[in-house]
Amino acid sequence: MSTITGHVHYTRDGNTLFPVARAKVEVVEYDVDETEEVIGTTWTQDDGRYDYTFWNTDNEPDGKADIRLRVYTEDYVDLRQTVKVKDPTGTSVWRIRSPIVWNIVGAEPVTLDFVIDGPPAGLFLVFDSIAYVATNYVRSPSDLGWEPSHLLEVRATYDTANPTSTQYDTSTNILSIHPTDLWDSDVILHEYGHFLMDRVYEVKGVSYPDTQNCSGHGPGLHTGFGCAWSEGWATFIQGAIQGSSVYQDPDTGFAFDLEAALNVHHPEDEGAVAASLWDIFDSGNVGEGWDNISDGVTRMWSILRDSKANGTSADPSSVFDFWRDWKSVHGYIGPVEAILAHHKTLTKVRNVRISNVGVLAVTVSWSTDTPVGGSVYFRTDPQQSFTRANDTRGANFVGDVHHVGVLTPFWQTSYQFSIDSNGQVDDNDGAWYSFTTGNFMPPPPAPRIVTGHVLEADGVNSAIGCLVLAKLRDGDGAGSSGESVWISDLTSDAGDFQLHLAARTTDLSTNFAYTVGQDVIHIETDCASRGVVSIDQQTSIFLDNDDLADVGNLRLQAVGTGLVEETVTLVVGWTLIALPVQPVLALRADDVGRSLRDQGLFASEIVRWDQFLGGWSSHLVTRSSNNFTVSPVEGYFARVKSSSGPTFRISGLPISQPQTVTGLVTGWDIVAVPYPTTYVAESLGQAMIAQGLAAQQIVKWNEALGAWSAHLVGWTSNNFSIERGRSYFVRLTAVNATGEFRP
Repeated sequence: MSTITGHVHYTRDGNTLFPVARAKVEVVEYDVDETEEVIGTTWTQDDGRYDYTFWNTDNEPDGKADIRLRVYTEDYVDLRQTVKVKDPTGTSVWRIRSPIVWNIVGAEPVTLDFVIDGPPAGLFLVFDSIAYVATNYVRSPSDLGWEPSHLLEVRATYDTANPTSTQYDTSTNILSIHPTDLWDSDVILHEYGHFLMDRVYEVKGVSYPDTQNCSGHGPGLHTGFGCAWSEGWATFIQGAIQGSSVYQDPDTGFAFDLEAALNVHHPEDEGAVAASLWDIFDSGNVGEGWDNISDGVTRMWSILRDSKANGTSADPSSVFDFWRDWKSVHGYIGPVEAILAHHKTLTKVRNVRISNVGVLAVTVSWSTDTPVGGSVYFRTDPQQSFTRANDTRGANFVGDVHHVGVLTPFWQTSYQFSIDSNGQVDDNDGAWYSFTTGNFMPPPPAPRIVTGHVLEADGVNSAIGCLVLAKLRDGDGAGSSGESVWISDLTSDAGDFQLHLAARTTDLSTNFAYTVGQDVIHIETDCASRGVVSIDQQTSIFLDNDDLADVGNLRLQAVGTGLVEETVTLVVGWTLIALPVQPVLALRADDVGRSLRDQGLFASEIVRWDQFLGGWSSHLVTRSSNNFTVSPVEGYFARVKSSSGPTFRISGLPISQPQTVTGLVTGWDIVAVPYPTTYVAESLGQAMIAQGLAAQQIVKWNEALGAWSAHLVGWTSNNFSIERGRSYFVRLTAVNATGEFRP
């Protein structure tokens, strides 16, 4: 018996060697009559090494065997075959023959190291890119997982006189490689990404995303939702496999860095989709205030593999579908939404308001983070078809502030509706938005009119096309109690607005009766990314029974483009909450309570802990007394008496860095960590100790049980996680000189 062993490599540049891994190798005996006889088959290892033991029974006159190798672009590992690189016709798998080792005698061990170079080596780059790198990656149980159907036929040639186009054909499951792309792993793995998506969708019995507008595609071009999703996914997955954010096609000179995709922002742009997925995946968040997650690829891949199995209607065919399915499978995660919003691959709908409620009409308004068309689809019953209503400025209006007048067929009737933004449908996560029309009433008194002018944040230019909302609030206990529904207007081309103070009560039964000089007009202006305004104006602006009053110039406070929306879960009863975002405008306790009510959580009290007095301080919602300012680094009890759903949504700027908690005293204090954190109770206590605060206990409120749960610092028991959106009591036996903590 004799053994032949060695390594098989290929080279891209004539110098650097790369192993031919997991490839089929035939051991061939070369006879004197120049015929070749296969005497055995083996496979290369990950480092390109092979070995094969054979009986040296050569019948040549000299009794010496002559051996060569045939190395195939075909793998077969762990009883699974994943790729075959064939000739352009698909007739046969490529094979490259090694030199011959002559005159092997008896049991003489033989070493044959074989380097494949020249144009044929490009075939092995194709093979290596897919068989070694990609299948290693997709087989990893913690990442992508492997489907039995992931056998890919690749057709390639190194003969430039016989070129093929580089593309993946979803109808034949064949990936064709052009000769100029043999050396480019980025292009090869991009096409492999199309194959992965197609096979997963096909196995689950659903269609590949519609790519009807995909000719001439590329980053910076608006093609279509399906094209942007499939091409963006393919570019992202090749980068994830190779650990590189840069996609290059050397033969065309094209290069695109997913980390620097700063000017590509649109849901129908593949560059924006790829950059969005990369920012969710990557761990290099330096200098990116919008990117506060490094999630890898596991959960993203599960959307493709499992979303249909988890009850959603179909596999994602757009980045908007991807986000819908993410929330269905993994739940709402604010940092993911912030990334999609930054790249504008998700048209984020914010501040949905119902105003101008009449007998057969209402106004639905909202803002978006990118200029899009906007319309409302409404119906009275889930079994009915939807009716469309367009923006008051016309069906073709495109902007980031939306104002839709809805004419309804029935009075005193509840409707459900969704919002359509250029084909992206927001149905409030399946819960639907809703409004109710009013009843017939006697005509109201002649309304008083509030006018005003909105200025841009520069304080000079007029703010055009901004939403202005107002509601009346009871201030003296006379007339109507509580507050009215919203009324609204849009600023004109000169930045002016006028609001008719003829608003219904919240039960829609009658007009809100207010007392001039005592009640309050609450006014909000929403200009989307340009800025917002919020003021409270006493009704005393109506002097001597005048029917017209002017609130003057309202100047926008700039909010930039980094606004995100987070959620906090509450229960009926008491919940100890914290703000997970930095409010754009200062929030007071009553703002939080009223916002909870607007979202279907009937809040009666917002309560803060006064560490100096060692007791609770309460604000009753809709009352004026003790209306304290709320902060992300403090905590507050919210008392909810009834709820149509547990989720409270709040918009603001993302908090990615620690903020200082001030005013800590010896005894009980309440703190919150408003940014993404890995703190548990023990590590939070130790962090406080390291800053000179003698933390003895960390205590959380268990809202399900309505009871406290404590962790003793220095012990291992009950070491619960510290969550954003929640706050915690801390018992300090000593404080540092400043009474501050920076978590």
